Amino acid sequence: MLFSLGVFGQKDEALRKKNIVKAEDLFLRADYLKAFDLYTEILKYDTTHQEYNFRAGYCLFFINKTDTASVKFFNRSKDSVIESHFFLGKIYLFNGNPRRALDAFYHFKTHNDEEMISNKDAVSCIDACEAALNEEANKLAFVVKNLGS
Repeated sequence: MLFSLGVFGQKDEALRKKNIVKAEDLFLRADYLKAFDLYTEILKYDTTHQEYNFRAGYCLFFINKTDTASVKFFNRSKDSVIESHFFLGKIYLFNGNPRRALDAFYHFKTHNDEEMISNKDAVSCIDACEAALNEEANKLAFVVKNLGS
């Protein structure tokens, strides 16, 4: 009985390694839907792996930029993958939360090594957040009245 459990464990590990190689290949080829499916399968064995969480979030982000489902993956990876903050900022901004987005972009810009995303991109996003906040502050209050009957 113990022998059979060990064999199943080895098969699971071999399948996991095969899935990792395949997911990385799909990720690099920008086949984000298939890569995401594999990363979620891989993350069932290790939910805290920060790089795989980042890649799963990245895939989801590029499948649908306004979907907040990728937030949980970026939150799990933000301690070691600084780009997670950039994508969190984008999601917050796309979903109407410019203050939270601004915090994420400033954190990203402060710690960015510009390996994947340039600070110029971060500054553009910061400008967009500030413009959104200015628009929010300049909204005019008005009352709509029914002038009929």
